[in-house]
Amino acid sequence: MVAQSGPALVHCHDEARDLVALTRPGDCAGRIVDADEAAAIRVRRAERTQRALQAPQDVAPGRRMLRTGTGFYVDADGRMVTSQHVVEGCAVVSTFDPRGDRKAASLVVADRERDLALVATGRRPQAVAVFRAPPSLVAGQPVALVGYPIQGYAPLQPVLARGVLFRDSPGENRAVPRF
Repeated sequence: MVAQSGPALVHCHDEARDLVALTRPGDCAGRIVDADEAAAIRVRRAERTQRALQAPQDVAPGRRMLRTGTGFYVDADGRMVTSQHVVEGCAVVSTFDPRGDRKAASLVVADRERDLALVATGRRPQAVAVFRAPPSLVAGQPVALVGYPIQGYAPLQPVLARGVLFRDSPGENRAVPRF
């Protein structure tokens, strides 16, 4: 007979973002919910996302949505980094908060080569991304990216891509990711 302790993974509800993720009980920073409640939260989030995407375009009347993307806040003033290809060619940029409320935003700067854009949202985020000074990049180091790489409607699950850093050429002191 084998004694078993509690579940290896639990459904953790992040109430601020209204997301549920499977995590170890000790790593849950939100509220642990059962499988039925987790499913209900996921359905509610999916319905809210669909409503937001089908809602009248009150930010830019007479215009249609070209594409969607994701971003993250980089300062307390509500500036957000996203991909340049998401905002390229857009006459109007708008953002949704985690509850689905849409608000007009403005493009601050875009870098096509690096596929990065900085957008001023006018929102006051609860949290912002924290960056650390990177150590030297070394070929062979593992790397990972998380994102939503599908055009059109935003998918409800992020995609994780893992890779390894490699050298461009033997003489260069530059490592870049390869997936």
